[in-house]
Amino acid sequence: MPISLTIYAIYCLTLILASAVTGCCLMRRSWPSRYKLLVIMCCATFLVETFSTYSMQHGFKPGYIYNTWLPLETSTILFILYSRAAHGWTRRLGRVLLGIYLAGVAVSYIFFPPFSEFNTQAVLTGLFMQLFASCASLADMLQDKDNEDRLSVRPMFWMAIAILCSCTLFAVIFSTRGLLINAQFPFGYYFYMPFSYAANTCMYGGFIACFITLKKRQPDAPAGINLPHLHSVRPRN
Repeated sequence: MPISLTIYAIYCLTLILASAVTGCCLMRRSWPSRYKLLVIMCCATFLVETFSTYSMQHGFKPGYIYNTWLPLETSTILFILYSRAAHGWTRRLGRVLLGIYLAGVAVSYIFFPPFSEFNTQAVLTGLFMQLFASCASLADMLQDKDNEDRLSVRPMFWMAIAILCSCTLFAVIFSTRGLLINAQFPFGYYFYMPFSYAANTCMYGGFIACFITLKKRQPDAPAGINLPHLHSVRPRN
């Protein structure tokens, strides 16, 4: 594996590990289940990326790994984004987007490259569904009149921003990847790397910000106090 790709893999694994460790260290029983699910997803992503990097170093294509994991990761993100929605239209849209994504992935796996190859069509379908879902989540927070907190102190704001920015950058990468390869663009590899660094930084940096913000909103309770009960009357996270 080229040295530049090795450095990139180390950087990404460090980011993912940092988000997983931050989530595990800050997670409390009082956290809503959607944020616990996000922590679990970060931990699973680290294991998957570690195994795929190991496979590439030993000459194996990680197509099977990504084609199995990415639908699970994308479905989890879509579920988390719409599960906290304050308005019915956002929850309904989230379910529709999840349904469209699952159908799109099935079509991509049936009619496009074999399962052993990286499926760009399935990846792009997931990226655009996440883009729509993150925009809907942000619009839902802006319309939530019952929550007067600033957006910057809402954990879900940081997750939605992370998904919006990272998916936009990844969409640029994967939508132009085929064109540059077919045109035999000699600097295509160097064209992608800045976008890849920025996309992963936005995604996992946003997850870390989400965990830290949630910890500040839900500090440890004194002994003998039922923390979930205390926070049942606080604004939705």
